[in-house]
Amino acid sequence: MLGLDVDSFTRSDAKSWRGPCPRCGGHRRFLIFTDKEFPHWNYTCNGCGITGWATDLNHKLKEEVTAEQRRIWLEQAKLERQHQEAEERQKLAEFSSNTIWREGRERMQDVQRAWWRGAGIPDTWQDWWRLGYIPDKRFEHNGEYYVREAYTIPKYDLHWTAVNTDYRLVNPPAGVGKYRPEYGLPAAPFLTRPDFEEMSPVGIVLVVEGSKKAMVTAISGRLVDIQIIGVPGSRSWCNLPAKLKNIDQVVIILDPDAKAAARDLAEAIGKNARYINLPDKIDELFLKHHMTAREFGAVVQRNGRMVG
Repeated sequence: MLGLDVDSFTRSDAKSWRGPCPRCGGHRRFLIFTDKEFPHWNYTCNGCGITGWATDLNHKLKEEVTAEQRRIWLEQAKLERQHQEAEERQKLAEFSSNTIWREGRERMQDVQRAWWRGAGIPDTWQDWWRLGYIPDKRFEHNGEYYVREAYTIPKYDLHWTAVNTDYRLVNPPAGVGKYRPEYGLPAAPFLTRPDFEEMSPVGIVLVVEGSKKAMVTAISGRLVDIQIIGVPGSRSWCNLPAKLKNIDQVVIILDPDAKAAARDLAEAIGKNARYINLPDKIDELFLKHHMTAREFGAVVQRNGRMVG
């Protein structure tokens, strides 16, 4: 329907499909988000940056589609969405009742704890966030099955409600990203304070790119009493704009190559949001360049672009 090669695309998560970009040819950089009702699907390429509505990929959809064909497509999309939602509910119920985070913590030996410490996360915080390790994460990629060691990052909503787990693969196969969420569950952000009753009791939220960056920012920035949210990717916001509209201050600090995404996220949240562009990834600034908490606080105070 969209003019793309179906066999070249695989499900990235419960809300999107991933495959080759029709403009730059990037093998796995093109994402189509199907979580909204068709024709309101959108796409983006993590390589060349092209974005737009899915219907723009095939102009015949706008020129030649009959009302009956559109009705059929809408009905098919509705049924598929209902099926996906039912699968997600079942998967989440199974996930919430299993013990993957306990298993991951129990398998942590000193060598694994040392790896987390090297990433800037001391043992006490490893235990707080229930970080772990498994030697045999099984996953599928492009029809091939793999087994790899992986570090586990459980993700919780408020009240310690389990919603997903990220697997940070050790030595991933060529073409496979380092991070993989639990298959069948929707992408989820990482909250540094899942014990809060509300998203931000103090009215301030920081948004960074990635779970480990959120942890390092909380620890090295001495911001453990503030909610810091790690989004899965610069364009993977997990419905955060709606959740953050009523927060007094939202500060967005994505990676240096995501300036446009940071601006767009700030605009999606509203006038209570501002974004800051740093010269390096925030965890690198803390761990590699030894930025102090005081220096970071000064940057946040005097920088940042307001939207509106």
